[in-house]
Amino acid sequence: MIRVMVTGATGYIGSHVCKHLKQQGYFVVGVDLVERDHALKYIDEFVHDDFNSVDSFAALKKTVAVIHCAGTSLVGPSMLDPAEYYVNNVAKTANFLDVIRHMGTPPVFVFSSSAAVYGNPDSDIIYENAPWRPMSPYGQSKAMIEIMVADISRAYHINCMNLRYFNACGADVDAGELGQAPGATHIIARLLESVRDNQEFELYGTNYTTPDGTCIRDYVHVDDLARAHCMAIQYLMSDVGASCSINLGSGHGYSNRQIINAVEQYVGPVRVIERDRRPGDPDCLVASNTLAKTYLGWTPEHDLETIIKSAWKWYNNQPKLIDN
Repeated sequence: MIRVMVTGATGYIGSHVCKHLKQQGYFVVGVDLVERDHALKYIDEFVHDDFNSVDSFAALKKTVAVIHCAGTSLVGPSMLDPAEYYVNNVAKTANFLDVIRHMGTPPVFVFSSSAAVYGNPDSDIIYENAPWRPMSPYGQSKAMIEIMVADISRAYHINCMNLRYFNACGADVDAGELGQAPGATHIIARLLESVRDNQEFELYGTNYTTPDGTCIRDYVHVDDLARAHCMAIQYLMSDVGASCSINLGSGHGYSNRQIINAVEQYVGPVRVIERDRRPGDPDCLVASNTLAKTYLGWTPEHDLETIIKSAWKWYNNQPKLIDN
C-alpha cells in the first residue's frame, strides 16, 4: 500500500482528504494536535502531535507523498496575533520541508495554500499568474510558504504543488459524518447557522458593482477539494509530474443574494439585516480553473444545491450555539 501523510488530518479539509485517500486504497498517516473520532476511521496510523514534532518526522519514513493541510487559518485573528501565523505556519513548515529534503527519497509534496495570496486583485477572473497582494498575515504566511516550496522544489528536485483554495464549503456527501466546525465565518456557514439557531443574518454591502448589488465569490465543495488533492499526488508521482501552483475554484461565482435565495429555497426563510459593506471587500472574486483541468483533469462535481444541503445536514447534527 502506498503510504501518504496528511497533516491537519482531523480538520475540515484534512479529514475529507483522508477519506478520499482511504477509499482509493492508500495507507493514510494522519498528523494532528486534535483527535476527532469521526475522522480517525479514515486514518491507518495517527500521530497525535504537532506536524513539526519528532514523532511526525519519524512517521515520514517510507512515505511517498505528503499533503500539508496543517496550520493556523483565520484572517481576522491573524491581524491581532501575526506572530502565531509566522511561527506556526511559516517557521514550522520551513523546518518540516528541511526534514523532507534530507530524506533519501523525498516524498512528493502538496501544500494547502489559499486564494488569500491574491488579496484584492484587479480582475474579476483570477489566473495563477495574477499579482500577489495578501491583505493579512494569514495570506502573507501562505505566500511565504509557497515561495519556500518553489525554491526547495527547484533546488532539491522534489515534485511539489501548491493548491490555492477559494471558498471551501459543504460537508461529507456520503454519510454526513465529516464537516466544518460550528462558528465558521464564510457566508454559507453563517447563513445555515442563523437559520438553525433562529438568528438574524447580517448582509454586508448591497452597493457593489454587480447585477444584484452584492459581492460575488467562488465556492467549491470540500469533497471536490479533497478529490483534487488525491489527483495532485497521482500527478506528482507520475512520469510527467512537474511542480506548479494551481487554483481550485469552480470557474464561476455566486452573489451573496443568490446564496441567500438558495438557502431559502433548500432550507428555509432567512431574516436578513442589511449592513454597510466592509472596507476592502472586492466586488467579484472568481478563479480560473484552467490549469486544474489541464494538469489534473479536475473540475468540480458538486453544485450549489449539494453544497447547501450537505452542509445543512451536517450543521443540524452539531451542537447549537444558543438555545431557543
